[in-house]
Amino acid sequence: IARLPLSQLHTTSSMLMSVSITLESSDGQPPFAMECIPGAFSPVPPEGFQFQLLQADPLLADTLPLRNQEACRGKVLVTQRGKQTFGAMLVAARAAGALGVLVVNSVPRWPYLMRDGKGEAKLEEGKEEEQSAACFIVMVSQAHGEELLRRLAAAAAVDTTAAAAAALTGRLAVSQVEKECLICISAFEENDTILRL
Repeated sequence: IARLPLSQLHTTSSMLMSVSITLESSDGQPPFAMECIPGAFSPVPPEGFQFQLLQADPLLADTLPLRNQEACRGKVLVTQRGKQTFGAMLVAARAAGALGVLVVNSVPRWPYLMRDGKGEAKLEEGKEEEQSAACFIVMVSQAHGEELLRRLAAAAAVDTTAAAAAALTGRLAVSQVEKECLICISAFEENDTILRL
């Protein structure tokens, strides 16, 4: 029990929904499903959404704008946690016309709640609906992220152009989860500490 993750619940918490991405390769590899945690400051990606994946250059997004910014339009960027804030990653993705950001966690801790502590991703007043619908951010675990990066590298090895990402697509599945504790039989409340089984 001591090793199970503890999280604090907020009204916008991603813990109230389940998001997964299934990777589909055109090279005959079997589909691969990954659990995702949406950013607490991000819109929830649409159910059944299908997209192409593109690795950000640089992967840590520590140089902005991204070197492959022109290739980002209409794709979901894959970045790695470590050098850039989550808010800055989302802003860079919006500027590049990307559909979203998929962050690979760089540490084994999971789940990991993404926050925009500096308020960098805050949308301009009056444009919230237009902009928020255009870009989301989610995180995958370190282990799932390693498989994702391996598949992206394999796709790039076959085709060295930016179009290599077209060989790797993802499909999102989103569902609501229980809004009450099945053990306590009581509804979750703001600031509850939740142990995830």
